[in-house]
Amino acid sequence: HPTKLSTVAPADCLAEMQFDFPVADGGVSRKGIAQALIASDWSKKNSFSDILNDWIKKAEAARNRRITKLPPDSAEDEMDDVTLRGFMTGFIDLTFRVHDDSLSGHPYRYYLLDWKSNRLDGTFASFDADSKGITDEMGRNRYFFQYLLYSVAVHHFLLATIGKENYSYDDHFGGAYYVFLRGVMPPAEHTGDWEAKRCVYSDRPSLDVINKLSAALGLPGTEVSQ
Repeated sequence: HPTKLSTVAPADCLAEMQFDFPVADGGVSRKGIAQALIASDWSKKNSFSDILNDWIKKAEAARNRRITKLPPDSAEDEMDDVTLRGFMTGFIDLTFRVHDDSLSGHPYRYYLLDWKSNRLDGTFASFDADSKGITDEMGRNRYFFQYLLYSVAVHHFLLATIGKENYSYDDHFGGAYYVFLRGVMPPAEHTGDWEAKRCVYSDRPSLDVINKLSAALGLPGTEVSQ
């Protein structure tokens, strides 16, 4: 894993990488996405299980309102019944790659990074990697879903550009990093490896997560090596 972004050459960085992909012909619902993530082996799902289960519960309540022809109580309730159609589009703050001679064929591992300026509770302690502050913020703002979508997009991009014969998810996708800038310590105050990963939330969802989310979104199957 990279330890210093400053060591990555500008030629190996791409800012604001745009992605666009069509969702399933019949549309995509939050319920279907939540069910896919719960059914996967995503190591982080327990941290966000309340949110995922709430998506399912609200979608079922919206369906019951529709069946009984009851109006939604609020605009938010109405959104619970929305099926997304068309294209999923977005911009990733930074996508970068790191050269790795141990990889056969294509000697690069790719990462995505998103900058966040959230204050949390305004103290440095809230940005500690082992505190609940960052995880709670990832859930409150649904950033976990954002980086999973980004990971799906990068995965399919790498599959298309490196090629199915040479691409390995485990070899070539390094994961996602969310850097909370207000928690970054001045260099003179660093005492170790990123101050015990202060201000950084990271995850590398498994290929099972990527495939199940891809299927929920209606993207084609990706039978590639781990």
